[in-house]
Parts: sequence; C-alpha cells; structure tokens
Amino acid sequence: MSSQQIPEENLPVEQGTAHGAVEGAGDPFADPGLPAHKPRVQDIDERAAKRSERAVALLFTLSMLATVGFIASYVIFPVDKIVYIWPFGHVSALNFSLGLTLGLALFLIGAGAV
Repeated sequence: MSSQQIPEENLPVEQGTAHGAVEGAGDPFADPGLPAHKPRVQDIDERAAKRSERAVALLFTLSMLATVGFIASYVIFPVDKIVYIWPFGHVSALNFSLGLTLGLALFLIGAGAV
C-alpha cells in the first residue's frame, strides 16, 4: 500500500486538538534586521584609501617575489644538499627553501586579498 492510498480514518487528528498541544506565542527569536550602515575609513578619507591600496599592492608584489624565489630555489639547490637551520636541525635545503617560499607566497596573496 503506498502513502497515497491510506484511508482517512488512519490519518492523525489535527495537532490543535491533540492531548497536551500548546500553541506558541510568536517567534521568540525575531529577525532584528540589518544594522545601520557605517562607512569605512577608506570610504571617507582619500589618504586612507590610497594607503590601503599601497599596502595591498605591496603584499601582492612580495607574493610575486616569493614565487620567483620558489622557482629560483628549485633550480639552484640540489636534492641532496643538507643544511643546518637552528630550530629545525639538519634539513634538506631544497625542501626548506621550497616550503618557505611557497608558504610565504600563499600567505601574502591571501593577506592581500583580505
């Protein structure tokens, strides 16, 4: 028997007449709406807007330089070169330089985007 063929005498009664049914008093978490718009400092002050623009351009430029450093370290360092880096000990120069430059490039492009 499908759900379309249920006889009406087997359907539940109305919820309002059920035992223990309580009707709620409106929505307890009413939508407060959007707060009033507060303009940013960059929207008001032209010097602040230029300063923010220069900061973002600097972050993107440093990200590009770190990407160039990533490619350069891939070409420069041999695979078997081991160096001592103080907090890490003896590590592969290639792995350390690739990780450092790629991490820096991704961080800077993310910081510039935000």
